[in-house]
Amino acid sequence: MSQSLSTRTQMGRWKPASGKRSQNQEIIHLRVGETVFITTRYTLCKESSYLQSLLSDRKQQLTDGTYFVDADPKLFAYILRYLRHGIYPVLLSGRGGHDLTTYVTIERFAADLQIEGLAKWLHDKHYESAIECSVSFDAVMNPNYVGPTILSRPYLPTDDVDFLVASTSSNNGRVWEVKKRFTVRPEAILRDHA
Repeated sequence: MSQSLSTRTQMGRWKPASGKRSQNQEIIHLRVGETVFITTRYTLCKESSYLQSLLSDRKQQLTDGTYFVDADPKLFAYILRYLRHGIYPVLLSGRGGHDLTTYVTIERFAADLQIEGLAKWLHDKHYESAIECSVSFDAVMNPNYVGPTILSRPYLPTDDVDFLVASTSSNNGRVWEVKKRFTVRPEAILRDHA
């Protein structure tokens, strides 16, 4: 496709529009670490005065046409998702709590890029209100127990649960299944609602 914009026709198909792209719609190739991100100038510059300054200085453009930011591309992916869609990052660690290390790192990176809205959201720890956690306890049968069962549902090895032994003195085979459910609150993670 040429440098022109695409527009939707009445039949729902895309066709190239006449004319050139405006400067805001210019496609930018940004090399962050070893990864190239492709987006528009508008997306990168609408909240970041650092990126606006970088992209306005043609001397910063590399010979292959890309601009370079020496940073972790995995972290920049969260920044770009925020700039594109207004979605704040919500990250859980493997233990079910928030991934505080990544939050602090993204916050510092956002501050360096002068993306104040994202940096402030992370600094103020709004991610803590973005997830609702509910815990329930259900008695289930130990899969290694041989004997009469008093439960209606056996434990399946594929269930993703944590266990607590109900009683160490009893041999009835009961354990407690701890079900953790995490629910994302969209109004807490979308920029337009936060």
